[in-house]
Amino acid sequence: MSTPDEINKIREQYSKYNGCISAGATHTVGLKSDGTVIATGYRNKKISDWRDVVAISCAIDTVGLRADGTLVLLRDHTTSVGFNPKYFKNLVAVSADWINFIVGLKSDGTVISSDMKKCNTESWKDIISVSSGGLNTIGLKSNGTVLGLLSLTDDWCDIVAISTGCYHTIGLKKDGTVIAVGVVEATDDGQCNTDDWNDIVAISAGGYHTVGLKTDGTVIAVGSNGVGQCNTKEWRNIVAISAGANHTVGLKANGTVVAVGGNRHSYTDEYGNEKTVEDGRCNVNEWQNIGAVDKDQILTQLQNRAKGICIYCGGKMSGVFTKKCQSCKKTN
Repeated sequence: MSTPDEINKIREQYSKYNGCISAGATHTVGLKSDGTVIATGYRNKKISDWRDVVAISCAIDTVGLRADGTLVLLRDHTTSVGFNPKYFKNLVAVSADWINFIVGLKSDGTVISSDMKKCNTESWKDIISVSSGGLNTIGLKSNGTVLGLLSLTDDWCDIVAISTGCYHTIGLKKDGTVIAVGVVEATDDGQCNTDDWNDIVAISAGGYHTVGLKTDGTVIAVGSNGVGQCNTKEWRNIVAISAGANHTVGLKANGTVVAVGGNRHSYTDEYGNEKTVEDGRCNVNEWQNIGAVDKDQILTQLQNRAKGICIYCGGKMSGVFTKKCQSCKKTN
């Protein structure tokens, strides 16, 4: 077993990969090192057009944090609640939840939500991380305590990372152990059985399962495994993880991605018939160059693009809708 200092050193090394991959309800999203975004599965249209992104989050909707602290958003218009992006500025982190709320952490440590009344975050201060799930929005304070809608016990101290799933909430402690809460009998698939976990440096709560990244780059998982979403024992060299509704994705140190779990979803057609189709949410085998971005470089890239300066050669761009460099002829 590693010492707390050793665990925290590795956790800090891996923290640069936070927000590089995200598993949602029926799709998977990856952030490339150049600030562009790739996606597979249901609800992934137009994400390939995103630029200057430094972090991503998806559940039902998909949200990207841009280098200037603003958001780019792809909504599921069949279920989305109201949202006004003009209020989401000066952000340093974002979280999309399972019932169509968007939560943002601002640079001053306060939190904004697309539904402030339901998320009840108006009085929060000194927050360093946020996570929003199906029934709960939580914020991690700089002193290692957690604010949220659930009644948390005194054991919730010395927390260094948080994650909320559909019905449960988990916290990573600085000693590498994991605490969990929120499951009732009707939704208990063992996703809170983390008492014996140790040497954990990253966590992710999914629909009915929980995933942890260990100091040696392996991944542990508990909870529902009906479609193989907890089959991560063979994974190696992982630097980031994300648990979706019923699938799990892992980012490897070489910029590739692995995935296990469900690859199909059900829906009701216009005639009331139940249909099941393959959505491809686990089709990540060909992904490359997924990983941490240089935020300063991406911000400069965004600013130059806004000024009409080519991000490739520094030449002048022309065009109204498609910006093309007059010198190198590349599209920006």
